[in-house]
Amino acid sequence: MPRRQYRLHHLLKGVAWIGASGVCGRTVAFAASIVVAHALGPAAFGVLAFGLSIAIVFGACASLGLDELLVREIARNGDNSGATFADALILRLAATPIAGCGVVLLAVSSQLDARLGVSLTGYALLNSCLLSACAAFRGRGRMDLQALLIGGQAVLVSLLAVAVALSAGAVDGVGAAYVAGTAVVVCVAYWLLARTGAQPRFGWRPRAWASLACIGAPFAVGAIGLLALDRMALTTITIISGSQAAGWFGAVHAIILALSGVATTAMLVAFPLLARAHVHDPRAASALVRDLLGVALALGCTLSLALYLLAPVGVPLLFGSDYLASVAIMQRIAFSLPFVLTTIVLVGACEATDRQTLSARAIATALPLAGLTCIGATWLWGYEGGAAAYTLSHAVLAGVLAARWFLQPQVVLAAQPRGAE
Repeated sequence: MPRRQYRLHHLLKGVAWIGASGVCGRTVAFAASIVVAHALGPAAFGVLAFGLSIAIVFGACASLGLDELLVREIARNGDNSGATFADALILRLAATPIAGCGVVLLAVSSQLDARLGVSLTGYALLNSCLLSACAAFRGRGRMDLQALLIGGQAVLVSLLAVAVALSAGAVDGVGAAYVAGTAVVVCVAYWLLARTGAQPRFGWRPRAWASLACIGAPFAVGAIGLLALDRMALTTITIISGSQAAGWFGAVHAIILALSGVATTAMLVAFPLLARAHVHDPRAASALVRDLLGVALALGCTLSLALYLLAPVGVPLLFGSDYLASVAIMQRIAFSLPFVLTTIVLVGACEATDRQTLSARAIATALPLAGLTCIGATWLWGYEGGAAAYTLSHAVLAGVLAARWFLQPQVVLAAQPRGAE
């Protein structure tokens, strides 16, 4: 079978599962965010959006960047997947102090109360465990189980959040809904692991833990840094412009997150294929990355223009008159989409082809620039300046990643030790 047909056959099969789940989950989640935004109002919704952003970053800290490494290693060495999975779970125990610090930070924040801080930190840890289980399934080619779990979590959490928001109208109750829904799905995930023979096999392997931690460090830097950069504008707007402005930004930022799921879905499926092809057929891996980049740029530009033109009508229609200020924000962050989609593709390609240090360095380079840009722009021009800084930050990151990817020669590493770069 020709290389392109082989690639497309496996890619499209996985995309069908992940894509269907993603469309269902994101549609329900986005619809739920509209209902919750109406029920809570801009100020309370801004508090929730800020808290969820911090929780997502804490979740990335808890994962220690091991999820994509886990997929790569299981895809290449499925026979040892149980031991690798167990080692990754043990390393996550080191994130417990980070979670404790997160509770304290959220509790003392002027934007969040203690109950919401505790709820969202618990959600971050549970979500991290769920993503670890999904990584094990994805590395074994079980895209169907990954799709059902992630889609099921989105639906269950959304339904619970809407029910609490409509009945109680309390932001801390919505945070508790995130915890409860995710906890149920985590239990189902680990039950499925045992049923499919992919359960972790624990053992005393301190050298393996140390090796895995060292190999996973660039993955951690990349995952945490990428999430921090994306949430930088929301954080600075919350601190400088207040929770109401954060609510205006968070409402339309949810649209960007939903649309960027297209690239995330493609890379979830392509990742194990790229990991194997990099060792056995590097030309096929390079061709697949080029194809994905082309689609990401074309789709991103089309969606950006559509969002810019539709914002004056679509934003008030979706969120109501209380969110009229979100129109200007939407028109500024709409043009981040080509850069966001490009970044997702390039980060995934780097990590799947043993170049995780490259993407980690690019993100580490762009992150302080993004921080300074968001702080300065929000301080000078308010939430609209912060929205413009959001797009500029993603443009800088995509540019740095593209320069490093295309200028640094690629090396085939079939004969090198696991995870070496």
